[in-house]
Amino acid sequence: MDRLSKLRSRVLLKQPFFGTLLMTSPLVETSSVPTAATDMRSIFYNPDFFAKLTDDEVIFVLAHEVLHIAFKHGLRAQSRDRLVWNYATDYQINAILVEQGLTMPTGGLLDKNYSNRGAEIVYDELIQDKDKDKDKDGSGQGQGQPGDDDQIGGGLASDLMDPADMSPSEQAARSQQIDQQVAQAANMARMAGKLSGSLERAVSEILDPAAPWHELLRDYMTRNTNDDETWSRRNRRFGSVYLPTRHNQRMGEIVVIGDTSGSITEHDINRIASEVSAIADIMQPERIRVVWADTEVKGEQVFEVGEPIALKPVGYGGTDMRVPIAHVEQYEPVVAVMVTDGYTPWPVEPAYPLIVCCTTDIDVPIGQVVRV
Repeated sequence: MDRLSKLRSRVLLKQPFFGTLLMTSPLVETSSVPTAATDMRSIFYNPDFFAKLTDDEVIFVLAHEVLHIAFKHGLRAQSRDRLVWNYATDYQINAILVEQGLTMPTGGLLDKNYSNRGAEIVYDELIQDKDKDKDKDGSGQGQGQPGDDDQIGGGLASDLMDPADMSPSEQAARSQQIDQQVAQAANMARMAGKLSGSLERAVSEILDPAAPWHELLRDYMTRNTNDDETWSRRNRRFGSVYLPTRHNQRMGEIVVIGDTSGSITEHDINRIASEVSAIADIMQPERIRVVWADTEVKGEQVFEVGEPIALKPVGYGGTDMRVPIAHVEQYEPVVAVMVTDGYTPWPVEPAYPLIVCCTTDIDVPIGQVVRV
């Protein structure tokens, strides 16, 4: 800890952006992780691993972990493959750190093809490569590709610890706190004249990101969640009275509109399946109603809480998303999520909140638009 305290002070002077973030991130010594890890609040490090690194390499690892926090990678994992998500986030972070002149330990994930690219985009490419060739060990042309045993962070599942103990409201509060810490760190670096162009871009991505659909859903959840006691199980701490055991915090019914027009590809259908599964995992709504439509509503599926998601798309005719948008009004959804390529006539803004996950760059005149 004495060594780390000195190094943290050194980073604060030479790299004030990373140093300021480090000052707000508690360091926890533990042998439970092989290298270093974060749960979006603290940084955990293995002292035996750090003992093998030079001071410059330790600084790299500490900066690596605080960028995981700054980018909220643990909060953005959703239902993704955690190991591949680790790879994707490490490619993004390490490219930034190397550009800043920090010394990466041997085995770190680095590939110039992934420089200046968001973690979600890198993840999609990595997962596609994994699906194409599941029999290979993942070795590639970049430095420290998946498959190496000695890589720092990305090759180790413990790098991003699961913040599963945070409720949606706690995650939202932590996300806001991280934004404040990043803004403070950026101001300190600007005042010292040490906020480079690449760091400025990274700060902009953190503080003003293209809002992903799950963040929009979380916002609706915070404002519309039923937060009541449940009487389904007796509170055993009180023997003479019958009291509720906990509070229910669950979103009401969410409607997902799946575009199954002829222009929708198999990849788009897989995207719809991914979004529905992620909604179930993250938001845990009371019910998910999936409406399949092309020029008319072709089918519906309803999944109750905890029920396995098995999608059966039907349609593949023309395209008119005005029809399903009007159709779902009868359900008065808390929020509806439409996944479409956008090649459709559009109605006026519906009476209910609508998030449009569009798979193309075509103009979408209604709802809150997210490009996926």
